[in-house]
Amino acid sequence: MKYTIQKEFERLGSSQKFSNKGLEPIQANLERCYREPSRFYHNERHISEMFELFHEFESKLQESEVVVFSILYHDAIYDPKSKTNEEDSAKLALNDLASLGYSKSGSELLSEFILSTKSHIPKLDSFDCKFFLDLDLSILGKNVSRYSEYSKDIRKEYSFVEENLYRLERAKVLKNFLSRERIYYTDLFHDLWDLQARKNLEWEIGELS
Repeated sequence: MKYTIQKEFERLGSSQKFSNKGLEPIQANLERCYREPSRFYHNERHISEMFELFHEFESKLQESEVVVFSILYHDAIYDPKSKTNEEDSAKLALNDLASLGYSKSGSELLSEFILSTKSHIPKLDSFDCKFFLDLDLSILGKNVSRYSEYSKDIRKEYSFVEENLYRLERAKVLKNFLSRERIYYTDLFHDLWDLQARKNLEWEIGELS
């Protein structure tokens, strides 16, 4: 992976805004979270793919550091059986950043960004929030091979769900995205990925039926 959690923390440390000593245990814990064996999609590869896009378009952001922390933390707590993953991930982020003396305004933005991933509807009318949500859904607009791999990995994460029920519930989620006027909020990613995302969603819905 070109972009890893370790490399992002090295970037944060090199900014001299944070002490490396304070960042080290936070980095180690996040790496442990994203490397849990039960994760097949919501793992460090997902974070790496988001950061690859982030670094390509970082110049368009106003609060790039908030987006960095949002990417790092948004799936830190991930249990497919839980209904509070987003809230728990945001809480972990706020606790960690408080220990680093991070600004209250930045922490508030970060929390709203992460909580927006629960419904994938931005809680803030800001380009940065919409950009972050689009990065999180970038997998929907990938090529057919990568999307197919993603759909199989999601099934593995929900292996505890009976097949017919999984097909029904997964199709509901996909149809919800497909029914949106725009899958991606920013013009940038709408133009890049919307058409392919719709093809991928239609394909998987067909596979589930």
